[in-house]
Amino acid sequence: MGRLMLRPNNYSSRSRFAARLNSSVSQQNMFIRDFIPEEQTSLRQVFMSSVHELTCGFYTKKQLDAWAPQTYDEQQWAEKFAALRPFVAVVDDRVAGYAALQDSGYIDHFFVSGQFSGFGVGSALMTHIHQSAAARAIPELSAHVSLAAESFFSKHGFWAAKRQSVMVRGVSLNNSLMVKRLLGELTLQVQHSE
Repeated sequence: MGRLMLRPNNYSSRSRFAARLNSSVSQQNMFIRDFIPEEQTSLRQVFMSSVHELTCGFYTKKQLDAWAPQTYDEQQWAEKFAALRPFVAVVDDRVAGYAALQDSGYIDHFFVSGQFSGFGVGSALMTHIHQSAAARAIPELSAHVSLAAESFFSKHGFWAAKRQSVMVRGVSLNNSLMVKRLLGELTLQVQHSE
């Protein structure tokens, strides 16, 4: 007689949603576009989710609240994003993440919503940043990276040039300045385009 094996149900409603989302992202329902000025609130939600959900294993609640406080100056936030001009990752018509590449090669505000973490949104944004850097002949990328994001940036070829502690609203936060030289990548792309 056959055996009946019972397996515990390891799928919470979030992981079932995540499995559906992962399936959707892999079916190319994600695209990256330029920032639209009216979406500052959506980007704030991504920022808050990313900081409070994805970095909580690396920082205390006090540090997270200093980094990403619940109250903020909406006008100042809107002006900052008008200046940053970030790239925005959209999955199924929902803002999933964003990042900004400055002319100096500095990556500012690289955040993925906790709801979309682990589904390739960050890698898609990083690929877009590399493509933009190549098109603009930027020889080096740099970013101040949280402890939580160090492994992601390392996976994409960055190295920690400097570890530091910075004060944010009177609270000390550790992060790293991470750097990646692109000269070799630029040379390869020029050779392929000839």
